[in-house]
This record gives sequence, C-alpha cells and structure tokens, in this order.
Amino acid sequence: MDTLFVVDDEILITEVLDRLLADAGYAVHVYHQAEPALAEIKEKNPFLVLLDLQLPGMNGLEALQLIRRRNRGTEVMMISGYGTIEMAVEAMKLGACDFLSKPLQLPEVLSRVGRIHETFLLRNKVDELRSRQKEEFFATLYQSRHPSFAAIDRTVRQITQFPNIVALITGDSGTGKEMLARQIHYQSPHAEGAFVPVNCAAIPENLLESELFGYEPGSFTGALAKGKAGLIERADGGTLFLDEIGDLPAAAQVKLLRFLQDRIVTRIGGSEGRKMDCSIIAATHRDPEKMMKEGTFREDLYYRINVIRLHLPPLRDRPDDILAYADSFLTQYNQHMGRRFQGFDQYARQKLLTYAWPGNLRELRNAIERACLLATGSWITAIDLVTNAQETIGRPEAGLEKPMPLDLATNIYVRRVLESVSGNKSEAAKLLDISRNRLKRLLSSN
Repeated sequence: MDTLFVVDDEILITEVLDRLLADAGYAVHVYHQAEPALAEIKEKNPFLVLLDLQLPGMNGLEALQLIRRRNRGTEVMMISGYGTIEMAVEAMKLGACDFLSKPLQLPEVLSRVGRIHETFLLRNKVDELRSRQKEEFFATLYQSRHPSFAAIDRTVRQITQFPNIVALITGDSGTGKEMLARQIHYQSPHAEGAFVPVNCAAIPENLLESELFGYEPGSFTGALAKGKAGLIERADGGTLFLDEIGDLPAAAQVKLLRFLQDRIVTRIGGSEGRKMDCSIIAATHRDPEKMMKEGTFREDLYYRINVIRLHLPPLRDRPDDILAYADSFLTQYNQHMGRRFQGFDQYARQKLLTYAWPGNLRELRNAIERACLLATGSWITAIDLVTNAQETIGRPEAGLEKPMPLDLATNIYVRRVLESVSGNKSEAAKLLDISRNRLKRLLSSN
C-alpha cells in the first residue's frame, strides 16, 4: 500500500479525501499544517502530497519548495479555493505536478491521483532496472592491471565524491570510453539518475539540435504537437555522455558551450530555459588539440569540457589485460546465452595474445560473442576464433605483430581439415597422412 499525504486546514475536506483515497487503496496521512507533514516526510516517504495553498503558518508554496528539496521523488498536487491561472503557473514553476481548484470534484481527484500513482509505479520499475544494471555492471567490470589505470582509478574515486562532474575521456575506438563513463556515473551522487549516451556522430546534422535540446510545439514543420524533451533534459539528475564529441558540427558546438556554461536548456522555439542538474562526460577518439589547430573544434568548448582528462591506452599496449578481458566476456556470454564453456584452450589463448586487436575491446568482445554462438565443444578453440571472427584474426595483414607459434599453426590447420570433412577423424587422418592416435593427440591438448 503506497503512502500519500493530505495537507489542508479544512477538516471536512481532509475527512472526505481520507475516506475516498483510503477506499481506493492508498495509505493516507492527514495534516492540517505543513510543518508536521514536513517533519515526517523523510520517514514515511509518500509518493504524493495533496497540499493546500492557504495554510496557517507556512503557506503551501513555501512547503512545496521544501518538499521538492528534501524528497525529490515525492510529487506535489496543489489545492486552492482561490485558484487562478497565475497561481497554477507559479506552483508548476516551483515543481508541482498538478493543480486542483475547490470545490473538489471527487472523481477528478481519484483520476488524477491514479495517473500520478501509475507514473510512480513505472518510475519504481525504472529504478529497479537501473539498480539491476548497476549490479550487473560492477559484477562484470574488470579492473585493468596496466599502470596507467591506477592513476585513472584514483582520479575516478576523487571526482565521484562530487555532483555535476565535467570530464573528457580520450582513446582509440573500442578502448572502453563508455564503460569508464558508466563507472563514473554509477559511483557518483547521480547514480540513481539516468545515464544518457548520445552518439554525436550518429545523429544527422539537421536533427542534432532538436534531439539534444528538444523543441516546443509548432516550433518547426513536423514538430510534435506536444513538443519534445531533448536528450539533455532526459539526463537531468543523472549523467549525459557525449560520445564522439569531436564530430559535433560548429553550430551545435556553440549551443552546447552555452549549456555547459550556465547548465540551462532552452528548447527550440522556447523562451524559458530549464536548469539541469547532471554530470557531463564527453569522449572522442580524435586528438582534440589537433582539431583545435585545424579549426574544426572550438577552443573555448575544449577548455570547458577538459576539466578532468582521462586517457585510455589501446589494448595492444596492455597485453596483460587481453586474457582477463576475454575470460570476463566469456563468463558474461555463458550467463546470457546459457552456455557452459570451460574456457579457452591453450591455442586459443595463444591466438588471443598474438593478435594486435586494432578494434580494441569492442573487437575482442565481438569475436568472443561470435565464438560462443557457433562453437560446439566445451572449450573455445583457436579455430573458433579464426573462422568465426570474420576470418581476420591471425592474418598478418589484419594486425598480427609477431609470428604464429608452430604448434598453434598446426592445431589450427588440423582443426580446419577436420572441419572440412564434417568431423570424420578417420578421413581427416588420411588427408593429413597421420595416424588416428596422433590426430587425437593434436586435438586433445588444451
């Protein structure tokens, strides 16, 4: 049974609302002044407060502001016998979700409370999902052993003590920039809010401004009748992740800079801005200093986002991490796909280490996902990685940095021959001109 407060100095109204809302299945707490309601709001944590505008002592608008500060998850519906459009507008600006004028129409009260309650239940489901995502993220998060990551971890621990972080993450494509951004989000005071990723390179230039900042009704041809909140607004209370910020066109860079300076979003066609409370993390695989010199990236925007700089080295520079990441990805796919692979055999592990991984973690993850989908044995083998990762892994022109060990090459070749005869070991041994026993020895080593 979910809790709501009724705060009104008219005893008859509170009695009627108490009976009406209790019969509808809510746990109702009645107060005739704002002060005792505020004293208990943290403990009882109502999803809604029906709040009269005219109260003895603290008035409704003052109480509204305190409720919104103390309990951000609690909605407030204002009630007034002297309701005017101006009062309703003022209440909405201060954070009220609705405004009812007296005399109250009871069916209307039930309907509006019901809609707010449905939103509350939906928000709870979203919060549960976010909490589960956070748990899964940290359960599968691998901490790199590379020396540079010790400094990154120290910096992350320091900056996540504070809200409204501004940071820039650089590194080659696929090095885990979004993964690091999510880690910062989940460890920050904004962890309960949304993590909103925006791929600046993927949104068409003519739609970029409306997608980022939103728009008011009728602001341009094709605009939705109700208007639309932008991606920045969706990040309010959470974290906005601007991936590939180096690909932002010049016009969007100007507007983004203005937002970063005052944290106010003004929708296209709108005149009033909305103050945003969120962290902002940008990322790029490009060299921002070089882009500034070339004139493709604004210098003032660079200095505004470069408050905290974190650089991720490519996977080829941290070979000690390759097997650990591979094992972590294999564990994840075992769980998600219901597979039971015991691990990588010794040839697969050698294979993982001899390849340069130009696509970094993204390429490694994709190769292992493909192997998990198509491999048939209890171990992931080198042949699974070679044939299932688009047959590029291990080819010198695909980034092999050192010669392949002979036993690895032999294992790969033997498995290819076996695969070509549909697993017939007698036929494979005949083609290789070796005995079946020797073929078994070549295949059984892990």
